[in-house]
Amino acid sequence: MNNSHFFSEIMECGLDSERPLVEQAISDAIIGSLPGVFYMFDQQGRLFRWNDEFARLVGITPDTASSYRMFDRVLDEDREKVRSNVASVFAQGQADFEARFSAPDGIRNFHLIARRLQIGSQPYIAGVGHDVTKHRQMELRLRKSEERFRTAFMTGAVAFVLVEEATGKFVEVNDYFLELYGFTRDEVIGHPSIGLGMWAKPEERARLLSDLMLHNHVQNFEFLSRRKNGEYFPVLYSVRRVDDEGVPLVLGAIQEITAIKEAEKKNFEYAKQLEQTVESTLHAISAMVEIRDPYTAGHERRVGQIASDIARQMGWSEERCRQLRLVGLVHDIGKIAVPAEILAKPTALSDIEFELVKTHAEKGYEILKDVKSEMPIGGIVRQHHEHMDGSGYPRGLKGEEILMEARILGVADVLESMSSHRPYRPALGKGAAIAELERGKGSKYDKKIVDTLLTMVKENSYKLML
Repeated sequence: MNNSHFFSEIMECGLDSERPLVEQAISDAIIGSLPGVFYMFDQQGRLFRWNDEFARLVGITPDTASSYRMFDRVLDEDREKVRSNVASVFAQGQADFEARFSAPDGIRNFHLIARRLQIGSQPYIAGVGHDVTKHRQMELRLRKSEERFRTAFMTGAVAFVLVEEATGKFVEVNDYFLELYGFTRDEVIGHPSIGLGMWAKPEERARLLSDLMLHNHVQNFEFLSRRKNGEYFPVLYSVRRVDDEGVPLVLGAIQEITAIKEAEKKNFEYAKQLEQTVESTLHAISAMVEIRDPYTAGHERRVGQIASDIARQMGWSEERCRQLRLVGLVHDIGKIAVPAEILAKPTALSDIEFELVKTHAEKGYEILKDVKSEMPIGGIVRQHHEHMDGSGYPRGLKGEEILMEARILGVADVLESMSSHRPYRPALGKGAAIAELERGKGSKYDKKIVDTLLTMVKENSYKLML
């Protein structure tokens, strides 16, 4: 809505006498909502309008504002620049500039946008300003940091280089670089790094320059570098673009990381050994459960395999599928707390006996809750008999309250259990298991998981390890 239309509506409502108050209220609201400072001076430099942020900056109150003049808080060093820009505003209509002010809380840098405003025959200067003090302080720290870095360039225990971006020719290197690579200064300065054979893969230099063009800040990457004697060794190359009188250069720091790579290799090998140890331990625990319940031997292993196959079909990473398979190995560990005669009972279980069997989910959680793993093993084991509609056990969880891993494990458990023999009944068969999952899809069992399994079985001819 434009102003003329707005005020015509006010007049039609008989409120024309309130128009100056409405205009003032709208003006105050707009000024009050502006970010940063707002100021307005007349041609004599007297303060005409301002917002609270401007008052805070210059330290004025409504009582002292009338005595404030345009340049009162401008630093002496910046006063002439501000006068020139103000004159430009009145003469040309606008100016953008930066200036420093003496505020009650210290020196502040402001970026100011000023425009000439004509009210009747009287010209005014009006504008907004944004505090850029922190930015300037950061720039100052960066400049000092670069000065310190330059000092360290020639004396540091890191190989520093300065290279022409376009040609790859060395402009400067420090003594440590010469020591690290075995070159003399004459062999390096003015020669390109590719010609010296420093890059095991020359295309990596092209990738580096491409990254620098896209991101004009420090880049870190690793590559195999070559000494003068032909020996290759891993390095970390930290680089950034700099400008030397219009010539783009690359400033780099090269660190040999042979020891780091060897340590990483040892850590990787240790992690793999640890994984194998954990997996062996889980296999041993699974075997222990099977000893107490020989009639379901292999059940946990098969459930884990089916669950990992479903997860893989759903697009999970290979590592996550592996972890789910290991959880499957111990998902019934809580059965060690169930009397063996109940587990091996050749007839149907009574209600009381079935309630005892159901405790295995909670018991399994108690056993595994403190196991450190990327997957919450204890929580998954506790929830693998929960149903999407809340009809499961032990806590009657619903929908998204149930961990996805537990939902997958629950579907795999139904498929394996119904397809295998039990002490109290012969195997019901894969068809019966599939029928049960289809009946419970979306109610007991996660629809997406069941559909994934059905696709595996019906369309991809998935062979169950039963």
